[in-house]
Amino acid sequence: MSIFSKISGILKTEFKMMTVYRFEMAITLIVGPLSILVFYFLWQAIYANTGVDIIRGFTFHQLVTYYIVSWFVGILSYTHIEDSLRHEVRHGRIIRDLVKPINYIWLHFFTTIGHRLYAVIIEVIPLFIIAFVFFAVKVNLSYLPLFILSVLFAAILTYLISAIVGMSAFWLIHNRGIIKIKRILLYFISGAVLPLTFFPQWFQNLSFYMPFQYLTFVPINIWLAKYTIPQAFQFLGIQIGWILIFYLLCIFVWKSAIKKVTAVGV
Repeated sequence: MSIFSKISGILKTEFKMMTVYRFEMAITLIVGPLSILVFYFLWQAIYANTGVDIIRGFTFHQLVTYYIVSWFVGILSYTHIEDSLRHEVRHGRIIRDLVKPINYIWLHFFTTIGHRLYAVIIEVIPLFIIAFVFFAVKVNLSYLPLFILSVLFAAILTYLISAIVGMSAFWLIHNRGIIKIKRILLYFISGAVLPLTFFPQWFQNLSFYMPFQYLTFVPINIWLAKYTIPQAFQFLGIQIGWILIFYLLCIFVWKSAIKKVTAVGV
């Protein structure tokens, strides 16, 4: 069986499995618009009370669009690799996956792709329709391909970071706290809650040298056309660079984890 057949089989299996959870994913169609409405009226009041049209580089409509697109990026970048690792290492089930013909990290990567493809149908497309109809979100076709690439790179980078954090389960009895801290930190420092321009200047300068802004902040600003086309390509190149760094780090940590498993005679 070729590698492409294996990958295709993983994607098909995951897609079928996700049909079991239609209701859970459809809840997003309720939670998403409600969350957007709360955000909309909150910032509408803030802009009205301040009497300004632009706050930290964003108009009211841009900020609402930022929050909506942040939802899309979060849905497309979601991964449960760290929870899977924690569960399977703790219960000893990781052993059966180590003997499979495809690497465990790659196995879950393609599983995540199948999971997210289903999410596009159930969650992303309906939310996009709601955003366009009720919140007047607009698409800049010149930037759309760059945005899609940036979100793809952001999803890969998120997966690698999550996998590395998840592999702490090989050394720690309980790593749930680390996983929660990682999720909370990424939620804030990636710009998922607010644009990074709302943070202190020293943090904005520091974020330029860290990978986290490329998970949410940069993709959304590409959507909003806040960069020139050459700048957008430059950021895509930096995203690829961070992916390579974390991929190599992921391989190193994984090999170290496997050595630990084999060292105890498993």
